[in-house]
Amino acid sequence: MRVSYEPTPFPLAKDVWAEPVRPNGAITDYQLDEYHRELLTASNAIKNLLGSTSVVYWGFYTWSPEIAHIRARRHLMGFRSRLGTSPERIADAFARMDTAASMGEALGALAGFSQLGRTPFASKVCTKRHPERGGVLDTQLFKGLSRSGWAAGAAFLRLGSVADARCQDAYMAWCAVLSSIASQLNAGIDAGLPWHWEDTDGSRRRWRAVDVERAIFKYLLLEKNNVRRLAELQALPEVVSRRKPGCGCEGLHVPA
Repeated sequence: MRVSYEPTPFPLAKDVWAEPVRPNGAITDYQLDEYHRELLTASNAIKNLLGSTSVVYWGFYTWSPEIAHIRARRHLMGFRSRLGTSPERIADAFARMDTAASMGEALGALAGFSQLGRTPFASKVCTKRHPERGGVLDTQLFKGLSRSGWAAGAAFLRLGSVADARCQDAYMAWCAVLSSIASQLNAGIDAGLPWHWEDTDGSRRRWRAVDVERAIFKYLLLEKNNVRRLAELQALPEVVSRRKPGCGCEGLHVPA
């Protein structure tokens, strides 16, 4: 979503509204990440609210544009026992996220907000605000991880209310795993290995926690829906065979 000074169904403040931008293919790329981060970390409370509303809209859009419209409205106007979201309320929550001792505590700062009361969508906001340290933990990832033997009994396998300390701890554990893998991949890049990920514009980028999360999500999606393509990728020469001694990445293990 972008700011509008003409009325729309999404009021942000007096004489300011949010306006949906119809995405081309609903692609999530580095440019979109930076757009959301700028809004979510701005010192302007209206930008903060535009950012959280945009994340809700973006998160539901690929499921259904109509549902995305409804959920964004609920975030702004409130739904059932949840109050509407004002610029001041969301800015206060973000200020508490900035002083949080962990990503789990940052997740908990979003308790009480319509559409952000549970891990999946609260983690989207945390991730868009802190892409280097956070990753989404939604229902699709949870189901895929639950099917994977390497994740059996893992501390991050929990979804629920962000007010629940156990869910905060689970999200903290998930972010720690993602950040650790990102650090090891970047250590390989620093040693001269071609371990960058490629953006939609062809740019070769270093890894953030969110990039690792998206790679795991893609792997789990292929594992579920396109085993043949996954097998083709697994048959490629493994990058790990080209590690350089002393690069700091000898212990790197990407789950399979």
